[in-house]
Amino acid sequence: MKISYPHNGERTAIRDRIEAALDRSLTEHGSKLSKEEHEWTGDTLRFNATASGIAVIGTLKVTETDVEIDAKVPLFARPFEGQAKSRIIKALDNLLG
Repeated sequence: MKISYPHNGERTAIRDRIEAALDRSLTEHGSKLSKEEHEWTGDTLRFNATASGIAVIGTLKVTETDVEIDAKVPLFARPFEGQAKSRIIKALDNLLG
């Protein structure tokens, strides 16, 4: 699953907003995860999470103009990919819009 979301902000500010939102989300919904790991390297966030038996691995990269998400979703979860993209874009709208 790939998403490219345009932004008008400074990379550092966008990264800080994403990190704060991630921390809030983990506090609120972390109990639903059986595994969650994430680490920033520069402007790239590498993540690995398992929820309800579905493992998702990927990256989120903040560029000068976009937030680029590339996530590997298991084959059996692909029918829900459209829903997931819509939710992610809505969350980015609320966070960065």
